[in-house]
Amino acid sequence: MHEWLLFYLEFLNAVNNLLKGYLGSIIFADKGNDNLFSTREYGIILWLSIIIIFALFKNGKQIGLSLLIAYLFLIVYLLFYLKIMELEMIKDYVIWISSAFFPAMYKVVIHRNVSIFKMFKDLFKFSIFYMFIISEYTFNFWLESIIIVPISFILILISSFIDIENKAEYKQLKKVINVLLALLGFIILYYAMISFIGSIKDVEKIIFWKKLFFEIIIFCLHIPILYFSQIVSVTEQIILKTNLIWDSKKKKKAMILLLLKSRFKKERLNDFYEIILANNRVNNMRELKELINN
Repeated sequence: MHEWLLFYLEFLNAVNNLLKGYLGSIIFADKGNDNLFSTREYGIILWLSIIIIFALFKNGKQIGLSLLIAYLFLIVYLLFYLKIMELEMIKDYVIWISSAFFPAMYKVVIHRNVSIFKMFKDLFKFSIFYMFIISEYTFNFWLESIIIVPISFILILISSFIDIENKAEYKQLKKVINVLLALLGFIILYYAMISFIGSIKDVEKIIFWKKLFFEIIIFCLHIPILYFSQIVSVTEQIILKTNLIWDSKKKKKAMILLLLKSRFKKERLNDFYEIILANNRVNNMRELKELINN
């Protein structure tokens, strides 16, 4: 995976953490209309589109891209078939894919010990209701798109860069950014609640409650692909510790062997990883079989 993609996913991961933390989503405004998109969503879609288009124009090997797209289309079909999602909720799904699913993919692929179940529990760490209210009631389009979203993205980008570099000289700057984001978060929550109270009749609409629990439902539906991505990633990390990595045919055979022997269990694959790491480098399939069978 190329550095630009890793940084892009790290950036989206930081955005997602911000959405789930004290900021929630990026700013406030009038919700007293029936527009398909809120002004914040227009702003976020605009800037995420710019980032994604830039990323797509980079050269990189798209492993399993067709399978991923097919699975996502299947999820959308299932959501419509079960009448969980309506047309006006498609944009919520697109935003969730960009700002939550991709960062989740980053976590499970890069960090082999990350628990998907814990990620699901983290959805309840902060009040779902308050996070939903914050994301629904936004400022006007120009303030969101030209000032709020770009400034917030820049702050998040700098924060993400600091986390990656992990240098002591950046710690003070990190604290300043955290204070700015926290202050922005409190302002957002205050005004979002005022806007919600002014539109209290929204709670009488079924779509209000569908949107409220939408993220929990779609996360559950995406657990299989997250889990599959994680065990494949762990398997590749194991093979990277062997000399089988240089032979594509042996690499594929080793991956199949490891997945079957582990019975597709992440914990078992992690055990294999530690065994391979503790021994001398594996040179052939026979040595690999001996190690994982013992």
